[in-house]
Amino acid sequence: MPTVLSIAGSDSGGGAGIQADLKAFARCGVHGMTAVTALTAQSTTGVSAIHPVPPEFVVEQVRVVADDLGVDAVKTGMLGTEETVEAVVTALELLPGSTPVVVDPVMVAESGATLLDEAARAAVVRRLLPRATVITPNLPEARVLAETAGLDVADDPEALARALNTLGPRMVVVTGGHRDEATDVCFDGEDLVTFSGERFPDGASHGSGCTHASALAAHLALGVHPFEAAWHAKEIAAAAVREGLRELGAGAGPVDVFGLRTGRAALGAPVPEAETEDTPFGRRPTGPGWFVLNLDEVAGWRGEGAGISTMLEWPEGSFAEIGVNVHVLEPGDRACLYHAESVQEDFLVLAGEPLLLVEEQERRLRTWDFVHCPPGTRHAFVGAGDRRAAILMLGTRRPGDRVLYEASEVAARHRASSAVTTSSGRVAYRDWPEIVPGVFPWPP
Repeated sequence: MPTVLSIAGSDSGGGAGIQADLKAFARCGVHGMTAVTALTAQSTTGVSAIHPVPPEFVVEQVRVVADDLGVDAVKTGMLGTEETVEAVVTALELLPGSTPVVVDPVMVAESGATLLDEAARAAVVRRLLPRATVITPNLPEARVLAETAGLDVADDPEALARALNTLGPRMVVVTGGHRDEATDVCFDGEDLVTFSGERFPDGASHGSGCTHASALAAHLALGVHPFEAAWHAKEIAAAAVREGLRELGAGAGPVDVFGLRTGRAALGAPVPEAETEDTPFGRRPTGPGWFVLNLDEVAGWRGEGAGISTMLEWPEGSFAEIGVNVHVLEPGDRACLYHAESVQEDFLVLAGEPLLLVEEQERRLRTWDFVHCPPGTRHAFVGAGDRRAAILMLGTRRPGDRVLYEASEVAARHRASSAVTTSSGRVAYRDWPEIVPGVFPWPP
């Protein structure tokens, strides 16, 4: 079990700080630990008092958890004072130099309270940024860091990301939450990547920055590449704002990474069976819930699928869907080519050693390899070796998404599918074993 340490302040209202960090860690499937830097008397409307933790106690908190539990990644948040920044730098020296460190340069609370004084800002730039794997400032924080470092840089996210990268962090993510376009800009010294997303002006945003940085650190602990970790972090933080607890407090409500308000948390809330209707592509849902679609029953998906080219669209007003598909490939078989214009696809190899083709580039996979294909990629699988391969595919589709299915050679001989759909795009994971085993041949 990966372990991730948050070095940050405590929010007595539970929306941000270490409270938000621990929830984000749990959401990502890692064990969360904390070293508290400050206690705040805080609500959704403001911070009435701050009590810094003695610097030597910050170091001691890190030491004891590192000695006993180990630390696979670190996320820093509210540090407050120069003395605390120096304590954090000292504490990080207790960890292996390869330990990923995500620095969220928290300067101002959602309510407007100042959480990092000027001397501390200078210490962050001088002492902490060179140790960071990733830093995650929003646009105002990026401006302050650049000004503190004496950098003369244009006031735009791309220029700021490039400039801040010269201060030592391996990667800079200038988050888009404080701009008209909700686009995160990532720069690692060589490549610049942007992740666009939807804005939720009516969402609850208290704790969104903490959630983003913590999710990024968690994915680094899971061994994910920094760019991919940044993409996951954006998706998780955006969903947490969208599902935020607007009804709590008189100010900006807390974000919600678990779907608590809708009662569809991934804690095992049952998903009902959906009502369906017959279409040329098999049964489709007419409402929220789960349904099973066995594509062996659909014409053109029985191994005679050469030449099929089908564009599926999820129109506005339709239900979000999570599709669970299993491909069983004989050696030499080629599964359908997928061109997911706006859909993410994740794959887990259950058996065999298939070839993955992404934009015509080959990659040999092995059993239990996990692959993430972001939106916009074209990918297919080819059976290889001397035995069958089985691949579990998870695809998330929302209203407005489009996917091209093209069987340019031969579709998988045994292809079965189940799709789980809910009105909010979430699924109770514990229900999958009840759905999946009955719809594909196993063992392959």
